[in-house]
Amino acid sequence: VQLELVLGPGPLLAKSGGTSGDFKVDAQD
Repeated sequence: VQLELVLGPGPLLAKSGGTSGDFKVDAQD
């Protein structure tokens, strides 16, 4: 799970459709 959080920005953004810079924004949203 921790590895997913560390490597998350790529995969999660791919799912949320955001960018590396918008990762935190998507998390807040």
